[in-house]
Amino acid sequence: MSHTLSYKHLVIKFPHETVQEQLADFPHSFWRDLFILLELCGPSNCTTFHPLTGREVYARNWTTRAIGDATEIIEEACRSAAYCEGRNLRFYRERETTPERYIRRVRSALSAPVSVQEANYWGISLHVQLDQKLVKDAPYAIDLLNQHASWHENDANERYWMLYPLTSLKDAAILFKFRFLPLSSWCFIETNGPCFEHEARGLFSSSNSRAA
Repeated sequence: MSHTLSYKHLVIKFPHETVQEQLADFPHSFWRDLFILLELCGPSNCTTFHPLTGREVYARNWTTRAIGDATEIIEEACRSAAYCEGRNLRFYRERETTPERYIRRVRSALSAPVSVQEANYWGISLHVQLDQKLVKDAPYAIDLLNQHASWHENDANERYWMLYPLTSLKDAAILFKFRFLPLSSWCFIETNGPCFEHEARGLFSSSNSRAA
């Protein structure tokens, strides 16, 4: 049976002072530092070829797992960790992973976050695309997007807004405003970055397993 292999967590930090000043005209409450939790993961039944060695390895991609303050990041980690109980999620070096170990690794990443500048240096990129269906029940969100985000419309007059939180602090502030909406971040954030050690050696630890 297929399950998800988790390779690495990465946390990007946004100091609350720098985020708060971006949306001075809108009510907000950025009183704590904010974070984006990324996870490099992939299914156990899909493979690809290592771009350097040509060896068959497990496929993996980055996903944005959570956005918010430290408490919200841990809350989302706890929800994800529940999948470890049914062996639907595990670390790639382990036969099985306990929820406690999963949460512990997220806590470790949260205790040593990288800056936006470091994330850009490593080649991490986030592209947020929000459509009217996602925010239709939040008029304030639509107003915020119309005033501050870039957008386009398709032939059916459906509007799509784009945010690039790692290249624009204002975009990051807008994204964090949406953390209270009942949205799964992975469904509207396209996340990309180096997936193998040779692409960003300082970002990964070495591994002797087939998954590396």
